[in-house]
Amino acid sequence: MSDCQETTFEVWWHGPYTFEELKKKKKSAFARTLKLYAVYGDHPLYGRQVLTYIGKAVRRDLITRLSEHNLEREPIYVANVMRFDGWAKSNAIADEDGWDPKYFLGRDDEEHISRIEELLIYGLWPAGNLRNKNTARHSSQYRIFNTGELGSLPPELSGEYMIEKAPLPDEPG
Repeated sequence: MSDCQETTFEVWWHGPYTFEELKKKKKSAFARTLKLYAVYGDHPLYGRQVLTYIGKAVRRDLITRLSEHNLEREPIYVANVMRFDGWAKSNAIADEDGWDPKYFLGRDDEEHISRIEELLIYGLWPAGNLRNKNTARHSSQYRIFNTGELGSLPPELSGEYMIEKAPLPDEPG
């Protein structure tokens, strides 16, 4: 076991949405809290409606980031990210009305959001993610609880298990 303390986050997924549905939410408090997205689509090898891409939006709003992709028909899941302090707090936030940004990671938490994205990409290996598959080594002390509308995502990913205990390909030099 490694010497560093594990950091745990909850990635709260919503969806599936079409890009058009998300565009209508662009100015909402909900949309301002979104930092990650997962795209599903048809893949010639893996089949129909499989996870094809995971991405993040930290410096820009998520809808603007999604507009850079060609997502006319693909189902999109979007997520808020928050520190995990126990299921009681998580359930209390879920029961509240509105989307208060104080609960969720934002621009100041870009490094955490990047590490979470890297761990999701490494652990799930979506076909469309060509980058970040070898950088997950920096995410070894992260644990993610995926909650909400998960699509085909697993409920938990552990960097300790996936990275420390499993061999990673060498990073490009």
